[in-house]
Amino acid sequence: MKNTFKYIMVGIVAAVAFWGCNSLDQAPTNKFEENTFWTSKDRAQMVVNMAYNQMYGVGKMWSDEYLGDNMIAKRDRNPEERQIRQGSAHPGMGLFSSEWSWAYGGIKTTNVFMDKVGLVPDLPAEERQAMEAQIRFIRAYLYFRLTNFYGAVPFFLGDITLEEAKVMPRTPRAEVIATLHKELDEIIPQLPQSVPAARNGEIRQAAAAMLKARFYLYDGDFANAAKICGEIMEGKYGHYELFQTKTPVYSSYEDLFTSANEFNVEVILSYSMMPIIREWSLNDKVPNSTVGSMGAYFFPTESLAKEYIRLDGQPFEYPTTNTSCYTDRDPRMDATIVRHNSVWRDVDLASGAATTKTINIVSDATDGINKGNATETGYYVRKWFDPAHRADMLISTDIIMMRYADVLLMYAESMNEIGQMSEQVWNSTIRPIRERAGFTQQGALQYPNLDQAAMREIIRRERRCELALEGLRYYDIIRWNAGLELLNFDLMSAKFTGTTEQSSIFKYKFTSRDMLWPVPQSQINNYPSLAPQNSGY
Repeated sequence: MKNTFKYIMVGIVAAVAFWGCNSLDQAPTNKFEENTFWTSKDRAQMVVNMAYNQMYGVGKMWSDEYLGDNMIAKRDRNPEERQIRQGSAHPGMGLFSSEWSWAYGGIKTTNVFMDKVGLVPDLPAEERQAMEAQIRFIRAYLYFRLTNFYGAVPFFLGDITLEEAKVMPRTPRAEVIATLHKELDEIIPQLPQSVPAARNGEIRQAAAAMLKARFYLYDGDFANAAKICGEIMEGKYGHYELFQTKTPVYSSYEDLFTSANEFNVEVILSYSMMPIIREWSLNDKVPNSTVGSMGAYFFPTESLAKEYIRLDGQPFEYPTTNTSCYTDRDPRMDATIVRHNSVWRDVDLASGAATTKTINIVSDATDGINKGNATETGYYVRKWFDPAHRADMLISTDIIMMRYADVLLMYAESMNEIGQMSEQVWNSTIRPIRERAGFTQQGALQYPNLDQAAMREIIRRERRCELALEGLRYYDIIRWNAGLELLNFDLMSAKFTGTTEQSSIFKYKFTSRDMLWPVPQSQINNYPSLAPQNSGY
């Protein structure tokens, strides 16, 4: 059952429309910024809840996936992500502007809170400190996202006037991150290690520690990333472990992403949803036959599908005969994507009985490749499907923003990069992740004892398969400086068997300028101090 904290948090979502700003314009716009608003703890909590809602979102996760090579949208859906990936982006595009405005809208909320919360009468110091710690985490998270996209950005930790905004320059990314490290260091002791069930979803110490680890990882400071990840693994910030269930509905890995298992021991931070009040749908990403109508417009790629290794731990290679490409593969493949001859498992809405359906992507008129509004790539989405869905595949499953498996993968990557990968590290990271996924053969579970470069390839593949469709792939590619290698290719349709004829779907193009997005041209026009534009635009 969803808890009280989530009810309070999502109940404020409608108020966000009255709060956000569309640019760096920080001039007062509504009553939340007036001193007379800050009269009670409940009103302060309302603004905290608003900041939670502005931190992330379902649309953000999917948009991030379309920026990488795991997912692609039809031409008339999310066209700007396609435009970015085909190398023809320009500073006037709406996505660059909307991302900038959305992030600064959330930052405005956090800054106003920090400026005004001291006005609240009779707010106990301990409760105020806890609220401020959550707000400062959200602000750090938003600035981190901004710097990953734009590099240098306007950086301020208090509400600013329009006049100040007009002359504010961009702060180099390194300076922003250095300040955010200090912010996180200060708030970690102020956050709880655990919370009672009624406060599930609240930011805890491990989330702030994990965000610091991401800072280090993205900056190539692998020693510090390994240190913090190791501390999380040791339980310094609370107890976390890989989710396992003795009575899985599907499998432990697949069940991890369902509403029945929210707030489990693996989840470090999630974005809250709520039945009826705030839901989302996979209607446009699953086989048409599973929903009875509509169409599919967003699909996993063959680039992702072929990354899933074999059950014996060996990389997958296309067979040379007319045999299936999907036999004896990583179990996470079928828990993440729908492919030809996948068995779609669901629960009947009326009777509650388990149902199954075999998906025919080769020739079926409803789900076949390029049949009507069906898949263009030969794949559909399975991950995030929740058997507790309502009609039209509406679900209230929380979006997992941070989980323990990512900590293990960051630790393994960091230890390898500093030359300290070992059987012990493998057995505490990659092995348990694969065991949870369903691997049993020793070829997949035992330490391969390879050189650093070969281990790097294994760990990066493991990250992609374990964390697929969770919004992280694009950022991995950018921080690895691997865009020229991984985002320049001809995307082909599915290869169902070794003799399947494939067709070209999309040509990915990445150049050095694409390491950063351009500052929105509308922002530079209004605020000349944001110039010069990022190189290449």
